[in-house]
Amino acid sequence: PAWVEKMARSYGENSPIYKIRVLGQFADDDKFQLIASMWVAKAFERDDAADGSLPKLRVSVDVADGGLDETVITAARHYQSFMLVVEQKAYSFGLECAQIDAADKAEQMFGRHGGSKANGDDYVVDAIGVGTGCAGELYDRGCIVIRYKGGETSADPKKWRNRRVQTHLVARDAFREGRVAFVDDGVDDVDELQAQLCSIKRKPGDDKVEDLVSKEDMLKDGIKSPDRAESLVMQYTTKAPLIGKTQGARERPVINKSNVTEGLDL
Repeated sequence: PAWVEKMARSYGENSPIYKIRVLGQFADDDKFQLIASMWVAKAFERDDAADGSLPKLRVSVDVADGGLDETVITAARHYQSFMLVVEQKAYSFGLECAQIDAADKAEQMFGRHGGSKANGDDYVVDAIGVGTGCAGELYDRGCIVIRYKGGETSADPKKWRNRRVQTHLVARDAFREGRVAFVDDGVDDVDELQAQLCSIKRKPGDDKVEDLVSKEDMLKDGIKSPDRAESLVMQYTTKAPLIGKTQGARERPVINKSNVTEGLDL
């Protein structure tokens, strides 16, 4: 009952994800829904089938500043043809210690999955607000860090309104084309991640420039901030990383179909 109430409060009883996950009904996706429910479900069912390429590990950190929002950390291996999510976990940190605690947990996850600077494995940190401190902390520890800012200019402003839109569209294509997989028991709350991925919507309007409903507007409509979805989608940023004070090997960008298609900001 508590879970049902949470889903209703977070996403609404008329939302497709509520009807599918809670009521067990067949439901059409919202016409403006960015990532289809079926694409997400198939990604969780997909077997891990390595393609023979050497993967790169990336840990992405969406840092919350307290309150109802959670700090979410995601680790994924990027192969030549697909991304395998190996872990995602959410934390509730107090504002006064969020940047240090988030950096600590990110480093621990990086180590658990064999992350190595020599291999060019890196971090992506939402470097806005308290996330700026987390990015700086990891940088000072010698990590390879990408400072992700969703509101900054995209690689092609005529195509995507900002960086957040660009990254989400690249992730959308990966889900649609079957290039995302999850290890069993890697995500600590599968229902919440699936619901959040399906809660992100395109903004109707200009057909020439892609845009999304902002997180602020989602909150106004009573929809929970998609912290888990944002952390996962950040895996697809095409920004170039910075090497921290303790110099590691030369960074190696993620090479996959999305980046080849959309272009790397290097």
